[in-house]
Amino acid sequence: MDIMQKSTIIILMKVYSYIRLTSSDNDARTYQNQVNDFAVANRLGRVQFVVEQTTLVKDWEKTQIGILVSEAKKDDLVIVPSLVMFSRSLIQVCDVLQHFHSKGVWVASVEQKLTITGETNDFNGGMMQCLTMVSDFERKLVSMRMKETLDRQRSLGMKVGRPVGSGRSALDAFSKEIIEAKKNGESNIVLSRIYHTTPQNMSKWLKKNMPKDKSSEFECKLYVVGEDDDEPADVRTESFATAGAMVRALVNFACEKANRSYTDYDVMLISDHQQGSYIFISDSELHKGFILSWAASDDLPVISQMHDLRINVLE
Repeated sequence: MDIMQKSTIIILMKVYSYIRLTSSDNDARTYQNQVNDFAVANRLGRVQFVVEQTTLVKDWEKTQIGILVSEAKKDDLVIVPSLVMFSRSLIQVCDVLQHFHSKGVWVASVEQKLTITGETNDFNGGMMQCLTMVSDFERKLVSMRMKETLDRQRSLGMKVGRPVGSGRSALDAFSKEIIEAKKNGESNIVLSRIYHTTPQNMSKWLKKNMPKDKSSEFECKLYVVGEDDDEPADVRTESFATAGAMVRALVNFACEKANRSYTDYDVMLISDHQQGSYIFISDSELHKGFILSWAASDDLPVISQMHDLRINVLE
């Protein structure tokens, strides 16, 4: 069935034309004349034109063609001077055509002399299957080009990927409100609904922005001991919120004092409720030990966290 046969059978259909203009080609009259000539030749009647200037919106569903896709009904006809009017991306062109076809909307391209009917038949099924394959192939090509570009930039010593740090968040504008609500016991799920984000994102933002409760931190001492030393040297007093922070602090302290490289694997734990518990790094060559200890009142929670970190325990 061609366009002319369709016009004689389904009289109540609507005929649209979509024209997308670029900054260098912003005169719609030439395209409108092409479409009108096509409509007259096929006795299609009055054409409703939808004209749009090229936008920077990446999601075509938020543009005029997206509105047209949602409003067009079964057996309506959409005429375009060329299929490239739908989008500069082949992937999006295929997406638009698939959406029209799923609704039973006919599409005609003047330049390509192509008509995709809204009917379900072998020709249309094969055409849409072909378009799907082309679209998938284009996606793979885009992915390959991007990967090759990033690899080339890395080989030249350029930094690629997201910048270091999470940057600003849309939640920052409501900082005082969110922190106050959290202090009053509001849950992350409720807050995420109020401020239109995900619970995971709200949790991440709160960890970064909630004022730290100093009363919940563990007060610790960092110091160096030697085989012949009567008193520990270089004693520092610091507070840490977690056992993980303690382990990192001890490793950094030992590296600084010994001018050597140590890791978390070098950290060992002694747990003794009578003598006091502590973690340490022992260096047999230097005959020194680097120690971090905490108050006896904090012993149970710290030891529990240390076990979760799988720190080696010296019996």
